[in-house]
Amino acid sequence: MSKMELPKRDGVDEALSWQHLQATRETRFFRSLALQCQREIKLRRQIHRWSALRFLWRLFRSAPLARKAVELSIVRRSPYFDAGWYLSKEPDVAASGLSAERHFLRHGGFEGRDPGPHFSSASYLKRGQDVAASGLNPLVHFHIFGKSEGRWAGAGRRKSQGMPAIPDRVVYVVGHTLPYSSNGYAIRTHEVAKALGRAGHDVVVVLFPGRPWSIEGFGPNEQVQADRRIEGVRYVTLRTQQLLGLSQAAVQEAATVLLSDAIATLRPASVVAASNWRIAEPAAEAARANGAVFFYEQRGFWEMGLGAGAIRELERAKEIEVARSARAVIALGPQMQVELERRGIPADRIIRVPNGIAPVRNTGVAIDRKDLGTTSRYLIGYVGSYAEHEGIEDLFAAVARLRLEGVDVGLLCAGGGEPKGLIGSRFSEQVVLGAYAAKYGVERNTHFLPRVPWAEVAPVYGLLDLVVVPRRNSEVGQLVPPLKPYGAIAHGCHVLMSDLPPLRDIADEIGARLFPAGDVGALAEGIRRHLEALPFLGKPQSHWSLAWGQRIKPLSRRLRNVEEEVRKAQQAGALPPFDIAQIPRAFLALGKDEAADIGIGPCRNWPGALKCAKRNDILAEVATRPPATLVIDWQGIARAGGEWQGLWGAEDIGLSKQVFDACRIALDRGWRIKVVGPVSLAEAPLFAMVSGQVEILEGEVSASWADEAA
Repeated sequence: MSKMELPKRDGVDEALSWQHLQATRETRFFRSLALQCQREIKLRRQIHRWSALRFLWRLFRSAPLARKAVELSIVRRSPYFDAGWYLSKEPDVAASGLSAERHFLRHGGFEGRDPGPHFSSASYLKRGQDVAASGLNPLVHFHIFGKSEGRWAGAGRRKSQGMPAIPDRVVYVVGHTLPYSSNGYAIRTHEVAKALGRAGHDVVVVLFPGRPWSIEGFGPNEQVQADRRIEGVRYVTLRTQQLLGLSQAAVQEAATVLLSDAIATLRPASVVAASNWRIAEPAAEAARANGAVFFYEQRGFWEMGLGAGAIRELERAKEIEVARSARAVIALGPQMQVELERRGIPADRIIRVPNGIAPVRNTGVAIDRKDLGTTSRYLIGYVGSYAEHEGIEDLFAAVARLRLEGVDVGLLCAGGGEPKGLIGSRFSEQVVLGAYAAKYGVERNTHFLPRVPWAEVAPVYGLLDLVVVPRRNSEVGQLVPPLKPYGAIAHGCHVLMSDLPPLRDIADEIGARLFPAGDVGALAEGIRRHLEALPFLGKPQSHWSLAWGQRIKPLSRRLRNVEEEVRKAQQAGALPPFDIAQIPRAFLALGKDEAADIGIGPCRNWPGALKCAKRNDILAEVATRPPATLVIDWQGIARAGGEWQGLWGAEDIGLSKQVFDACRIALDRGWRIKVVGPVSLAEAPLFAMVSGQVEILEGEVSASWADEAA
């Protein structure tokens, strides 16, 4: 069969085809990861009498024959042992004359062989020196000691995909994200990713493995969407509930492997990880394993909240180690840059990306002051997390002082103390804040609102005459700028802040007023002056230079440099190129071994087995399966509609192009193409482009459909 004559395709068309296939490949990966996790959890739940086996092993520890019998039973019962998998991966086992279980127990485990795809003997022996010293098989050691100690089972050997990098793709690894959290960390992630996307980068935000389930207050069995888009930003959550209960060291190692798999699938040229080092270190190792360039976003110096001691020094050393390993370190302000330089990071490797202002999203339900039950003339507020260093108690003291002086002012606190800004958890600091209100005698004039999603906060700001950021003087306060003032100014609120170096810089940008940090009298006086001037004040105006699109430009330039490096290396042959000719090879590793006819449309009466394809997997199906027959049921589509409605018509060119691509790949790989017709060119003018290269079946398959309709 000769090649099908289709319209010429430029680079944009080829990229679109790649995008369809890459999206399918990624979907399959995350789906397989989810199924793997569910399978492992199910198998673990089916294990019975593990306590009895551990007891018997300890009981017969000094009796070699009885102990070996118990160990053999442990291997057989283990969900990580797969005899068929072991025999297929280790062909010399059959020649030994031993069963798979006995060979692994006596020899394989000590030689670093894996009992199955979800346990790595070599890595378990490597990371636990006591395992080798104990003389126990690594799988036996895991079930007797390692599991209860929070060690990770590891993962079996993986075949490298050997796929080329997508030059403009950036994987952004973070600790918490929308829609689960709505604190400054999650909001900054979203705005940076969205701004980079608008600047032309292909950004994928990946939540750190184990989260959100490992966040205190999030249900361990709660289902989450693995791959979603929010305002054009793609978020990927790795379904890894099995990391719950592991030690911190085991989580770090597991995260490295899981992130390495995700990065190998997503194929970015650059990986950006946000604070702290526990998030960034696995991301850095995974990036290096896949040949990607690593950037570290230093959002804070969290060890400063630990006080003096060895733990603080260890945390600081790990932060420095991760920062020094990065191509560049992202700082939020000049004070952070100075601190990074003090830690030995060269100035030319520091990128400053300050917090910025985003457009207002008013999707929340309107709130009136009457809804709060307030009768105060003025209402000031704090919107954010209830951390101790934020100085919220000073705000209660200032309101109490103002009321004693005759100023009719109320206080609204909107936010919470939930871990990682988790929305809808049971954690709340309202009890503590209520104690502050009682302490200063302002219970009737204080109001609390729970943490709300970032897109629903506009009505809260609309209630306030003034937003106060009363941050106290501390090591963190001297260095790290908050996001709160930018959120307030974006919603048209005036801001009063503590006079700390990072806040001083922000005040110069947004026109906010300052008061001496920790001085309740000065805070009360600043509030009074603002309220007295309200009749003469208009809404504050923000400058275009504060928008996120402007803020991320220094980072975007560095990412463009990496992109250019990758493109030049691919053109020079130093790296595998990125072209459409690789499509069949790209998917063979994830494809099916068996041949099967593939159908587009209902194909209800096709003789023999046939798999009906979906729009999101048709290209992958014809690119990965052995050649068979591609059936296009045009008559069935015309009657039933569905996702293929509009094929070969002028109203959905994208659909027609996708099927053209599927036909091209199918013919190149030796498939036959049959169309259930007849096809009227008046209804499907684009069919003329393929009509000469397909076999038309008129009425053979669709005859019974007419009978059903009658």
